[in-house]
Amino acid sequence: MSHAGVSDTGISLARARLAVAVACHFVVDFFSFMVLPLLSVLEGRLDLTPSQGATLVAVQPLVAGLAQPVTAWVADRYNTRTPGVLGMALAVICIGVIGYTENYSQLLAIYAVGCFGIGAFHPVAVACVGQLGNSRRSLAVSSFFVSGMAGGAAGSFVAPPFVEAAGIESLVYLVIPALACCALLAGAIQPVAHRAHDAHRQHAGLPPQERRARWRAIWLLYAGASLRSAVHAAVSVLVIRWAERVVLLRAGEPALNEALRERASLLSGPLVAALIVGMAMGGFTIGSTIRPRYERAFLILFPIVSSLSLVAFARLDRIEHLPLMALALPACVLMGVAFAGLIPMGVSLAQRIMPHRTSLVSGLMLGGSWAAGAWGPDFAQAITDRAGLVSAFDATAGVLALSGLISIALPRGLTPGRAAP
Repeated sequence: MSHAGVSDTGISLARARLAVAVACHFVVDFFSFMVLPLLSVLEGRLDLTPSQGATLVAVQPLVAGLAQPVTAWVADRYNTRTPGVLGMALAVICIGVIGYTENYSQLLAIYAVGCFGIGAFHPVAVACVGQLGNSRRSLAVSSFFVSGMAGGAAGSFVAPPFVEAAGIESLVYLVIPALACCALLAGAIQPVAHRAHDAHRQHAGLPPQERRARWRAIWLLYAGASLRSAVHAAVSVLVIRWAERVVLLRAGEPALNEALRERASLLSGPLVAALIVGMAMGGFTIGSTIRPRYERAFLILFPIVSSLSLVAFARLDRIEHLPLMALALPACVLMGVAFAGLIPMGVSLAQRIMPHRTSLVSGLMLGGSWAAGAWGPDFAQAITDRAGLVSAFDATAGVLALSGLISIALPRGLTPGRAAP
C-alpha cells in the first residue's frame, strides 16, 4: 500500500474501494431517513405526544453526533476502520426492527443505539473517501455526500408506501441485503490509510501561531456547521407539521386520527425527499465547483441569502390559484440547498486544514455539528406551539443567517494552498 492510501494494484482498485464506500453511504442514509416520514405513524401507533415525536427526531443528531468524534478519535488513534463497519451493521439492524417496539421507551432506546451506529459509520467512511480521492478530495467528498442524500431521499420515498402495504414490522426484511453491503464495506476500507504518512510531522513543524490559527478555524467552521445542523433538524420537524396542517385543512377535521396520520405521512415523505434532493444538489454543486479562494466568502454570504427560502416556504399557502404541492416541492429543494449546501465544502476544507486529523475533523463537521444542533426540533416545536408555524420558520431562518455571520471571523490565510498541505 502506498502512503496515499491507494493499493499497489493501481488506481482502479482505489476507485473500486471509493465506489463501495460511497455506495454504503447510500444504504446507511436510506435507513437513517426512513424514520422521519414515519413519525406520524409512530406517534399514532404508540400514542406519542408531538413533543415526544420532536424528541425522537432530535435523537439522531444528538446521539449520532456524539458518537462521531469519539469513534473518529479511535479511528485516527489506532488507524482502524472497524468502528465504521460495526456502526453500519448496528444502524441497519436497530432501525430495521423499530416496528417491533411496544412503547416509547423501547422505541427511544433501540433508535438511539441505531443512531450511534449511524454516527460511527460517517467519519471513518468520509475520511477514507477523502484519502482515496487524493488530489480530487473535494469531488470525492461531494460524491459521498450526494450518495447519502440519494439514499435518504429513497428511504423517505419508499418507507411510507412500503409500511402502508406491508406494515411497519416489514422493515426488518431490508436488514439482510444491508448487512451484505456491510460485508463489502469491511473488505473495501480496511486497507485504506486515513492520512498521509508524514501528516503529523508536517503539522508539528508549523509555527505555533499557525497551529493555533488552524484550530481556531476548525472551531469556527464547527460553530457554523452546528447552527446549520440545528436548522436542518428544525426544518425536518416543521415540514412534517406543515403536512399535518394541510391534511387537517383539507379534511376539515379538528385533530389527527390514524387515517389522517397515514395521509400526512404520505404527504410528508415527498417533502422530506425534496429537502434531501436539495441537500444533494447544493452539496455537490458547491463542493465540487467553488474554488478555494471563494470558500470563505461563500461560508459568509450563502447562509444569509438562502435563509429567505425558509421565510418564503412558511407563506406558500397565501399564494392562490396554484397547486400547493407544485409550490411546496421546489421550495423544499431550495431549503435543502440552503442549510446543507456547504457541508461537503466544509468537510473538505477542515480535512485540508488538519490533514493529520482527518477522521476527527470530519467527525466534528458532520456528527459533532449534529449533536450541537440537536436542539433544533424542540426549538421549532416550542415556537410552533406558542407562536405558530410561520414564526417557527422565521426564527429558524434567523439561525441560518447567524451561521453565515459567524464565518466572518474565519482567518483569511487558512485557505487551501496557503495554509493546508
